[in-house]
Amino acid sequence: MFNIEDIRSKMSEIVKSFVDDLRSIRVNRLSIDMFERIQVDTTIEYGAKMNLQSLARIVLLGSNKAEIEVWDSNIVNKVKVAIESLSIGFIVSQSSDRKNVLIVSLPPMTQEVREKVLKQLSKMLEEKKISLRNVRQQYNNMLDKMEKVSEDEIRRLKDLVLKELKRHEEQLDELAEKKREQIIQI
Repeated sequence: MFNIEDIRSKMSEIVKSFVDDLRSIRVNRLSIDMFERIQVDTTIEYGAKMNLQSLARIVLLGSNKAEIEVWDSNIVNKVKVAIESLSIGFIVSQSSDRKNVLIVSLPPMTQEVREKVLKQLSKMLEEKKISLRNVRQQYNNMLDKMEKVSEDEIRRLKDLVLKELKRHEEQLDELAEKKREQIIQI
């Protein structure tokens, strides 16, 4: 049966997912959020890939530098590879005095990098909008198959679904615009 709360919930999950994705997009300053999704290949040591935050202590040393203290010195190189594999542009070096500590620097964004990040943002935004439209299509198809419901009622319900779609698309656009402003800020 048709339930507008179910639609709102699914669409809100897509917006929430977008918020999480935005954390991984580079801006002009480091944040702990940028390290949140880094997965380190520790299948040999621990039997599975693990989140960086489970393997190390991360401390911000200013707006463009962080210190990552890896608790297991045997996986320092794997942590370094995982960080460098991100397309954010981190420069990773090993501390000269402590072999289990990595120093991560974020160089200033060039215009070329800014454009690349903006394209990445646009692509992510469009993917989420497509997901929202897929939810709308799924419910519209369900409405079309409903029997014993008047055409006026189906039209009203489809309008409700469209209204939810537009509301959630606006939320995505607002979030993307805020992130866009952070990216272009010099």
